[in-house]
Amino acid sequence: MLLGHGLVDEVVLLVYPVLLGRGKRLFADTADPRELAFVSSQVTSTGVLLNTYRHVGALRP
Repeated sequence: MLLGHGLVDEVVLLVYPVLLGRGKRLFADTADPRELAFVSSQVTSTGVLLNTYRHVGALRP
């Protein structure tokens, strides 16, 4: 995985204004927890949120 190998500087999550009972998981159940720092958020004209996070590293206990 790119995050685990330190190859990702930023993560941009697009959040659509739709409620689903179930959906696809972004990460596999076996993915190691990672810490992300919030950078910014933008809203598009259609209501989609563009949330940007900076990769910090492994999750601290």
